[in-house]
Order: sequence, then C-alpha cells, then structure tokens
Amino acid sequence: MKNRIGNLAIPLALLAFTSVPALAVVSPPTAFRLIFEPSIGPIIQAIGTHRGDFYVLEASTNLSGNWNSVLTNIAGSQLVFNFSYSSQIPQGPEVFFRAVDTTLLFAPLEPYYTFPATVLETNNDGASPQGGLVLSGSPANGAFAAYGTTEAAGVAGSGTVFALLPGVNFGSVTATNLYSFTAPDPITDTNSDGANPSAELLLSGSALYGTAEYGGSDGDGTIFAVNTNGVGFRVLHSFTALDSNTGTNADGADPVFVQLILSSNILYGTTSAGGAGGAGTVFSVNTNGSDFTVLHSFAALDATTGTNCDGANPAAGLILSGNTLFGCAYDGGSFGKGTVFAINTDGCNFTNLHDFTAVDATTETNNDGAYPSSTLVLSDNTLFGTAYEGGTHGNGTVFALGTDGSNFKDLYSFTTLDAETNSDGANPIAGLILERAKLYGTASFGGPNGTGTVFAINTDGSSFTNLQSFAALQYDDTSSQYTNSHGAYPYAPLTVTPTGLIGTATEGGMNGNGVVFTLGFQ
Repeated sequence: MKNRIGNLAIPLALLAFTSVPALAVVSPPTAFRLIFEPSIGPIIQAIGTHRGDFYVLEASTNLSGNWNSVLTNIAGSQLVFNFSYSSQIPQGPEVFFRAVDTTLLFAPLEPYYTFPATVLETNNDGASPQGGLVLSGSPANGAFAAYGTTEAAGVAGSGTVFALLPGVNFGSVTATNLYSFTAPDPITDTNSDGANPSAELLLSGSALYGTAEYGGSDGDGTIFAVNTNGVGFRVLHSFTALDSNTGTNADGADPVFVQLILSSNILYGTTSAGGAGGAGTVFSVNTNGSDFTVLHSFAALDATTGTNCDGANPAAGLILSGNTLFGCAYDGGSFGKGTVFAINTDGCNFTNLHDFTAVDATTETNNDGAYPSSTLVLSDNTLFGTAYEGGTHGNGTVFALGTDGSNFKDLYSFTTLDAETNSDGANPIAGLILERAKLYGTASFGGPNGTGTVFAINTDGSSFTNLQSFAALQYDDTSSQYTNSHGAYPYAPLTVTPTGLIGTATEGGMNGNGVVFTLGFQ
C-alpha cells in the first residue's frame, strides 16, 4: 500500500508560462517547488530530508481522481532531486503531485575499518567488537567520529575503547585507541579498571560512559567513563564479589551487552548475574559514580525448571519512556525462556509484560521466540525487539508488543538452517533500529554463508528483506585466522548515518579480528 506523503497543486497555465519558482511546502519528509529551465522546460524539484530517498511521484487532475505514477528518481547523495515533466501527466485545470513510497536502497557492504592483527592476543586498537557505535561531529557532511569498544586485544589483551575519526583525505578514517583495559590478575581476575567491554557506549557532552563485563576490584565488572579525547578514565562503580555458594551479592555482576542510558545525570543499566537472587539486577548510578542503587533484583531461578516470576539474567540495555524503563531478561519467567519487563525509574511498579513460551523439546520451536537478548526500540506505544531462539523454525524472531504488554505479535521467524545456512539469517543478538517506519537489524548467524545478515522489515511484519549477507570465512594459514573481506557474525545494533548504516562484525575481515562495516545508500 502506498503511503501518501504530500501534495502539490500547480495550475497548468502556471506550468506553461512561469519562470518564477512556485513553492508549496508540505509536511516532512518532502517539499516541492516548480522551476523553469530554458533549455529543458518546466521541472518539479522535490526537496528531500534524507540522503538516499527513492521518490515516486504521482499526478492527478483532482484529489478524488485516479493517481498515475509518472515520475521516478533515485536520489543518490543529493538532497534536491529534479523530475522533468512527462507526457503522461493528466490534463485539466490543475495538476496535483504527491510523493509516495520513499524507500531506502542500499549499496553492497563495505569495510569502513578493519581491526589489526594481534601478537600474543594484543595489538594497539583492539579486536572482536561486540557493541554498536555512537556518532558525534558533523554526520550531515560525513565528518563524524564513531566511538565503540572491543571485547579483546588492545595493549593488555583486555579490550579497548576506540574512536574512528575522519582522516586527512576524503573518505579516509583514522583509528585512535582511547583506552586499553589492563590485564586482570590471573588468579583473582581483578584489576583496577575492568575488562572485556561488550556494549555500545553512551555519549554525553565530551564523556563516554560504558560497562566492562569482567575485571574491577572484585572481578565482576565495572561501570566506567572516559573523555572523547582519551583522558580522564574513571571507574564509577566496581561490582562486588559474588558469594561462591549462592552466586548472590548486593549490587549485581557481569554487565554484558549493556548500553547505559542517561536521564537527568543518572545512568541506568542491567547486570546479567548477582543481586539478591543471583539472577541479575536493574540499577541506577549518578554520572559521578555516587548513589549506586539496585532498582530490582531478579528472583532466583527454580533449580529444576529454570523458571521464576520475573525473568533472569538480562543481557541487554534498557530504554526509557517518561519515568518507565523497559527491558528484556534472557532467561526465567513462567516458562524459563525470558521475559519483557517494565519498571519505574525509582524502582517501583516492576511489571512482567510478556513471558516467552516453552519450546518444543525436539524442534526447539514455539510461537513467539525464546531468550531475548536485545535492547528494545519504542515507537508510539509499541515495543520492538528480537529473540535469539524459538519461533516457528527455532532460529529466533522479531517481535512487537504494546507498552502495557498487550498485542504481542511475532513479526518474523527466521527460517530453518541447513548446514548452518539459510536465506535470511538466524539467532539475532542485537536490537533493532527504527528508520521511517522500517526496522533494521542484524542476524548474528545463518544467511547464505552462515556468517550473518543485515535485514529490514516493516513494523507490521511485512516485506522482510535480507539486505546483505556476510561473506564466508576462509582459513588463512599465515595468520591462523578465519578471514574474509567485510566481517562476520554481527552481534551489535546498527547506527544510521546520513549516507547509510554503520555497524560492527565481531570476526572476519582481512585480519580475522572483526570490522566496522558500512551499508551505504545507493
């Protein structure tokens, strides 16, 4: 179904004789104006708000008549697009134009940055990026900086915080190691700063905030901050030691894939372990490290069934709407397959919005998915996310539900794998992004080469598209690494830039240590 974006009414007499632009501005994303080029004749000029828009113009002599698709154009990298008049334009006292079906078209995957080879598991920039990227600068002209983390390598082999900065030459990029995490003690697994960060960073002003899954004063992870110029690294909180018998503590442990969110100088996040029930926590802490608070401790799992009342082991970040935090718990719930939950920022009113249902013991399938590890995305009153397993074919789902837990819908179930391959991807770890009524995401495995995919799907579940498949890995005898051109196994969400999508792949690339890739608008 075509989506009407805007109309422009132009009298035919005006079309024939005017040499002065006639401007009619409509609601975003498009405005139209009429110009007259002496050597060409009348031209409709459509002014777009996004690079890469694909415009189809329709014409009619009146709003109640039939619309005829008469003009098309692919935008390329421009924001203003010209359409010459067509002989198909209807005749009448007035001609109305509208733009319909703006669709993003993508060029092939390209490596934006390839992480270097390692020697004794160390290098300068890091390896195995598992989190997404955060951008700053001037994205509109392509001069943006991208910040992220790597789970491995760096100077001490414990991961890094890195920046990709615009190079001297147009289109080039320079990698900067902002911070290398120190090596943990081999016996206690402790250090001063944390180790193995696996999540996207949060950028606020000139400060980057993140979590490290391990290390710190008790070996159970940290919350940290560092300035975008690489100075001023500070540990905001070190998670305390777990009881060796119960796996519990006071504050949580092992924040994995957890991007922090910020509201009024307070950071919010989750831990995958620890807390009063040993099943993880939801926490808050001020940006200066003060007032660390456990908002919720997930209940202990039944040792036999793996179930509880609220979920367990969250392995994703939170989103905030008003004073309500929404998130996913990877395990637990009524069937032991994870939950979607909501909780107020003051820790009150914890609500289990959805229990993922039991999977068939033989096929590992169900009707909604299992083990959600994604940060949710919110549009109006609908939450969207991914589940790592389950669904019609057992390889994960894209789902939607209301913020009150109603109207749960399996938007898409990833198809059956054959020798680890399929047509669409499998086992999504990352969350989704929403861009112009379409969801974009990554599947960590599957696809034609078994190394993952980038996909798009409408918010109603229609028009699933495998935009790109990552290439097969080949073993390199010289480096003893599995390599390819553009990376493999994307674990992280995508980020939108004016020229396309950018993301990370945790393995592959020419050195086998992962890449930052782009998927550009055509």
